[in-house]
Amino acid sequence: MTVARGRAGARLRVFLTLAVVLLVGGAVAARLVQARRQGTYHERSGLAMGTFVTLRAAGPRAPAALEAAMAEIDRLDALFDYGRPQSDVGRLNAAAGAGPVTVQPDTVAVLVRALHYAQASDGAFDPTIAPLVDLWGFRPEGPQAVPEETAIRDMLSLVDYRRLRVDAGAGTAELLDPGTRVDLGGIAKGFAVDRAAAVLREAGVESAIIDIGGNIYCLGLKDRTNLWRVGLQHPRRTDAQFGVLRISDLGVATSGDYQRFFEAGGRRYHHVLDPRTGRPASGLLAASVAAPSAMDADAASTAAFVLGLEAGQRFLRQLGLEGVFYAEDGQVVVTGRLQPVFEAGPQ
Repeated sequence: MTVARGRAGARLRVFLTLAVVLLVGGAVAARLVQARRQGTYHERSGLAMGTFVTLRAAGPRAPAALEAAMAEIDRLDALFDYGRPQSDVGRLNAAAGAGPVTVQPDTVAVLVRALHYAQASDGAFDPTIAPLVDLWGFRPEGPQAVPEETAIRDMLSLVDYRRLRVDAGAGTAELLDPGTRVDLGGIAKGFAVDRAAAVLREAGVESAIIDIGGNIYCLGLKDRTNLWRVGLQHPRRTDAQFGVLRISDLGVATSGDYQRFFEAGGRRYHHVLDPRTGRPASGLLAASVAAPSAMDADAASTAAFVLGLEAGQRFLRQLGLEGVFYAEDGQVVVTGRLQPVFEAGPQ
């Protein structure tokens, strides 16, 4: 489906992160203002997992539930932080080639799901991408630069999800070869979104939105009466979105070439690396995936972006997921079940 150019109606835009925007219509915005005045709509925000976190929830139980959800996100950050030596990921990487490492059940769950997506995508998603990410400098400390071809080949030899073994029963994980390293940046934020949503549900919250670095989950209905409206950031216009998804009880994640990148020699080099080539993936500017689980949306959006327009659609069909693709030529493709809930914006 190619979406024609169009104009979104009047709306209040609340920017969630680099990748997505939450849009609320005028009438809904009026109710939101009223709800805030009545003290029934609450928000918590901060930094975790290397990005911005925003949590919003309605109802009298929201304040305490939001505090508990933020604490859960911080707990998971401590497990998955690539740069923290004592995290589960840090200890696993430090022990590469030296045998199994005991890790927390949450880490086991994420690693198992990461391997599922690696296998399903034939390596387009790979949790052992870390050596390449380090090589290109896509870390907070940088510096970012185009590596030599020989260096890319050397790092490619260390990237292979089949060198990661997980024993769920024993609660252990193992990297078979020295130099192989795990980076859960393509799936861990989605898992943390799911856990935060679970904390809110368990506390009795019925309406909330969780956003960790553009990985979003919409819990229930907005103001308990309306679908949430999640805007998809235009990949070349920072002040616009090319479409809106009207959803509830779904996670949405976007991978794009505009989120982290640098330019060299007149070319753009972005952080979504193809584990099969060692270079930034090409063919798409953005790929968004909607799924019942934010973790699945997170991993699947990365894989779909790397695979490209045609192969990415086949990949989502195989998994029963839906997505929105923004191709390099400006074509927007919306898959099956998302078509009725997608509203086109400016192209």
